[in-house]
Amino acid sequence: MHTQALYYQAKLFLLLSAKESYMYEFIILSLLMVFPGINGYSMTKIANDAIGPWVKISNGTLYPLLTKLEQLGLIERVNPENAQKQQDRHSHAFVITETGKQRFHQLMMETTANLGDYQRLFYLKMMFMNLLNSDERLFLFDHYINYCQMSLLHCRTEARDFERGMKTRTAQDRFDHQTAFMLMQHKEKTWQAEADWAQGLRNQLKAQAETKAAILSREREDQNLAFSFQPVEEKFIKPIDED
Repeated sequence: MHTQALYYQAKLFLLLSAKESYMYEFIILSLLMVFPGINGYSMTKIANDAIGPWVKISNGTLYPLLTKLEQLGLIERVNPENAQKQQDRHSHAFVITETGKQRFHQLMMETTANLGDYQRLFYLKMMFMNLLNSDERLFLFDHYINYCQMSLLHCRTEARDFERGMKTRTAQDRFDHQTAFMLMQHKEKTWQAEADWAQGLRNQLKAQAETKAAILSREREDQNLAFSFQPVEEKFIKPIDED
């Protein structure tokens, strides 16, 4: 299985090397995890609603990618019941394969690719986190919180160094640098708010997981207790009649 995973990973690296293709691949597999049998037209509409308004998946991007994923065995084509023309590619419906599900899980747990655009990717992942277990969700949130904190630290360091340099600038330079400094402060506040927001969601998720675990533990204890008090069936030996 490990060899097979490496094989598909290598193939996908060659075929889907572009950043947007990586994200589109994730979107396609995610949608097929939730909507098995969806066709290309519906896939495009849902995807564009999710990532819009400034980024759009065109048919010229989607259908070649669907073909590549199908060739890799990650998805397969099925015949929708309402398809009027088999040759109409817009009517082609797709389902995800077992290998595709493994690839979806790999993409969900991936935290080292596309770090420059990871914020947008994390927002997409959030829509499908119900397909992961609690520990996996917490892992992704912990990574994203760290991602926000690292971005925040970078902004603070840059702003501090920038502020020191403004003292030696001319009046015009100071105005230009002041504008840049205000932008840095804005970015710092934005990343702080993002980190706080993610931490709040992480705390909620942790509390829900602990509550669920406590309920399951209590149910198991009740079942064990009920089992231990089950009445033992008494068997009576019929006395021998004496003549």
